[in-house]
Amino acid sequence: MDCLGITAAQLAPYAGFDRTNISRLRSGARMLAGSESPTAQKLSRGICLYARENGKLTELSSLISAGSAEISTDMEKTLLFWLTEKEGDPLPADEPAGNPSTFAERLNAVMRLTGVTGNGLSRLLNLDASLISRYRSGTRTPKNNPETAALLAEILWNRVLQMNQLKQLSEIMQHPADKIDDKAFLQWLCDFDVQRSGSISAAEKLLEAFNASAGIYDLPMSPIPEGRQESSSPEPGGSSVAQEQDYFGAAGLREAVARLLDGAITGKAKELWLYSDQNMSWMTGDPDFLRRWEALMARCVRQGIHIRIIHNIDRNLDEMTDAIRSWAPLYLSGMIESYYCRKERDRRFSHTIFLCPGFSCIFACHVSGMEQEGIYRYAVDRRLLNIWQSAYQKLLEQSRPLSRIVSVSSQTDTSTEILDYRFRQIHVRVDRESVLLSHDAQPQIAVCFTHPLLFRAFQAYGSSLPPRLSEHPCSTQADYILAR
Repeated sequence: MDCLGITAAQLAPYAGFDRTNISRLRSGARMLAGSESPTAQKLSRGICLYARENGKLTELSSLISAGSAEISTDMEKTLLFWLTEKEGDPLPADEPAGNPSTFAERLNAVMRLTGVTGNGLSRLLNLDASLISRYRSGTRTPKNNPETAALLAEILWNRVLQMNQLKQLSEIMQHPADKIDDKAFLQWLCDFDVQRSGSISAAEKLLEAFNASAGIYDLPMSPIPEGRQESSSPEPGGSSVAQEQDYFGAAGLREAVARLLDGAITGKAKELWLYSDQNMSWMTGDPDFLRRWEALMARCVRQGIHIRIIHNIDRNLDEMTDAIRSWAPLYLSGMIESYYCRKERDRRFSHTIFLCPGFSCIFACHVSGMEQEGIYRYAVDRRLLNIWQSAYQKLLEQSRPLSRIVSVSSQTDTSTEILDYRFRQIHVRVDRESVLLSHDAQPQIAVCFTHPLLFRAFQAYGSSLPPRLSEHPCSTQADYILAR
């Protein structure tokens, strides 16, 4: 109504019902039941009739992303679906919000920018809505259908121009706005070769990491330095002021994390709950600490401490790859419970919660970019532990499993299998929606990944391999087998 410059009183006679009904719909006091609703159909018909009589069809077409042909034919139907489209068609929350590098990430970023929904896009492309969903999840692309790819890019490009969002698009593309035209946009959105190359590289890095270790028993034991041991039987939720401490900057966070893990080991803790959406350079940027962290985590796992970690879903594929690589030796232990958070993180602030339930917790909140100079609180007070335990559980409710451990013997159904190949000591099986990795040293168990980014990466890598070379693990240049 704002777009057409019309009031409830003006629209009422066109729609055929009282203006108070329109006012209630605008305020949200009343909702349209669906496209079959008589109210929705009357409203759609009335808006189209008003637009035709008052020369507003072009504005209405731009608003609902209708093609020019629909102005004279299916405008009413298009508007009806647009008005009644359910909120169940939001953009996937499990796509990176940073620099998008894959077709699915780029498609979702532009759809978010322009407000185009999956159902709306499917109608404009004359495609099934389920195919659009597969485009958005990354399980399919229009690579083999250049006409569809070109039309998709054209629809989104025109929408960007109609909404005057070229500047915002340039930020997503990381390209100067004055250098972007329809051809540049098409090339960026549908640059499948570059995107495929990135996925293959990510999969190869992960396979190298899993291949390099037969599990946690390859990692060295880590002594606990004198002067920093926790009590051998720490009192849960203790309130000793001496145990509370603030740590400063990246070096302080490393010290606090070592203290937390040492305490979990000596205190014979049962669980560790970990979450952080800040940059991981505090850990990966210090090789000596990274080795110590790996050794401490290995001790925790060998001691039977169950580790629950929530990864950031809005990390791009490279960041996710780096995060998983550091955990690769631990995944095959069966002691890692891994999740990814579907809720888009707050870009203004970063948060860290490292919790040993009943014992201690590290927590922090910083303005993004200030983490290197930040403050990290190490707490043992029961009240604080309860607060952060509840906060973590709330975050877990907004998360989905990233990986799970499965028994290889239970995975006998090959009807959904797409690819089956080897990478040195790693056996990889790609099904329709998941990837299973097993190590020759522990062939009875496998790590199962279902995240779309990882699924695409392992599928792309397997598809890039030549036909079967041997029935047994080989030692050729790439050291692989393609079994199917």
